[in-house]
Amino acid sequence: MISGDTLSPKQLTFCAFIANGEKQTDAYLKAYNVKKLSRKGASTEASKLMKQEKIKERVEQLRADKAVSKSALAGRDKDWIVHEVTEIIKDDEARHSDRLRALEILARIRGLYDESSQVTVEHRSSAEVRKELEEKLSALFGTVN
Repeated sequence: MISGDTLSPKQLTFCAFIANGEKQTDAYLKAYNVKKLSRKGASTEASKLMKQEKIKERVEQLRADKAVSKSALAGRDKDWIVHEVTEIIKDDEARHSDRLRALEILARIRGLYDESSQVTVEHRSSAEVRKELEEKLSALFGTVN
């Protein structure tokens, strides 16, 4: 942020609302708690605020902090889950079904568990299907007419 340019509490609140995905007009109305201002007036004031460099920088900073925080939280959560699941796997007193389920979860986390399935469609004529069925029936029951 540009030195010497501090934001008022209402401006900081406005920036926080914008960083959290609020529309500019709604963010302005909430941050400034205005009752007698039309939506058009609020839109104009919000637009003026968003043109200020210090406001833009603060919104960008809040968005970046939020992204970093979310990423760190996701990594921490994954580490915690891996730790807890590993503890269940190591617990000799845990039921076998619980340990097996924990192994399955760990395999999914590690990308070892592939749930996808492949289906191959082979197009055959009815004559080909009939011939194959007759061959299989002949092999089971002898000659079929």
